[in-house]
Amino acid sequence: MTAAFDHRFNDALSVRNVTRYYTYDLDRNNTLPGGTVDTATLTVGRSRGQVTREEDGYFNQTDFTYKNALGGLKQEWLFGMEVGKQNKFQQFSNKANIDRVSIFNPGGVVPRALTAAEIAAGRPADSVFKVLGFYAQDQIALTPEWKALLGIRYDTFKQDTHFGGAATIPSPLSRTDKTWSPRAGLVWQPSETASYYVSYSKSYQPSGESFALAVNNTDNEPEQTENREIGTKLDFLEGAFSVTGALFNLVRSDIKTIDPANTTVLINVGEQRTNGLELTASGRLSQGWDISTGYAYLDGRITKSNSTVSSAQTPTVIIALEGNRPSLTPKHSAFVWAIKQLGSGFSAGGGLNYSADRFASQSNAVVLPSYLTADLAAYYRSKLYDVTVNLRNVTDKKYIVSAHGSNDNLLMPGAPREIQVALTYKF
Repeated sequence: MTAAFDHRFNDALSVRNVTRYYTYDLDRNNTLPGGTVDTATLTVGRSRGQVTREEDGYFNQTDFTYKNALGGLKQEWLFGMEVGKQNKFQQFSNKANIDRVSIFNPGGVVPRALTAAEIAAGRPADSVFKVLGFYAQDQIALTPEWKALLGIRYDTFKQDTHFGGAATIPSPLSRTDKTWSPRAGLVWQPSETASYYVSYSKSYQPSGESFALAVNNTDNEPEQTENREIGTKLDFLEGAFSVTGALFNLVRSDIKTIDPANTTVLINVGEQRTNGLELTASGRLSQGWDISTGYAYLDGRITKSNSTVSSAQTPTVIIALEGNRPSLTPKHSAFVWAIKQLGSGFSAGGGLNYSADRFASQSNAVVLPSYLTADLAAYYRSKLYDVTVNLRNVTDKKYIVSAHGSNDNLLMPGAPREIQVALTYKF
């Protein structure tokens, strides 16, 4: 549920307030490939899990925008505050290696249910997350061609987790993080059809941000993410067609890894780097053609890590993560989409989506093959209603679209050929 309030006091000052409230419930029982894959017998171990999760929370954000000409320079200020609270309850029970099944017919054997003792072994956790943030930003027109952006945000993030069940884990666990997140940018607009920019930003990811705190991460500082970017936007055909390009360097540091001197705790020594290029082009060409296309190149690498993982394939080997590629990160990806206006409200078109191969997890032991899929679409637009018909995966391509990201055996197949029809009535 979302409620928004906007008010303009005058041409220089305005305020906007947005309040969001949500609830979320999950009751999941699943059977997953939770053991090793035996390449000789072509079997895989399975695990049985049960997850119960209940969440609710609210966020309130207030922004003040103020325009002035301080020091003879046109400026647009943004001041704001964000406050929020989330309550999260979760109980996760799991039993690994309940049986072994054929990798080609895993559903041929019905898995057994978890016992009462196995369910009770999953310790319930009640967590409360509180965030309070203040931020300020100033966009300055240095000259008609040059603009600068300076911003800073201060956050307090408090977490408390209470565990139920047997008293084998200290309860409660608490942590409070206080962080400063700066951002800066510079834009050069030599003409109405060209602009160039450079930017820098820094953000943080506290321990237990998404789920409960744990004994091994309560004392860990937040992970950091720094992004440096340079890019451009060029307009052609009197603004009807635009091209954008960006080069960026994204570095995650202070990633939590296992302490080799004490494997029961985590330490902030990991680092991951991604260098990337993104290109897009979109707009309306002659003879009623609307074109949109894009390409991305991502060179990701785990540059620092003392962590190792066990492969899920037999024979099982220990794999060091340092030097590996991040999971689910294709080096190359691209898309193209074209729509032809046929007249009298009708239009039709289609497109292609491509992804190069990726690794299922940071182990880099399982490769998700590259794929190319094709889609078609037809549209009819009128004053009273619109009709849209989409035919996705026209060739019924069998491919792996994604994976869990931390498990080599949890893969997600792409959707088969499907047709979707939508009718929108206007009143």
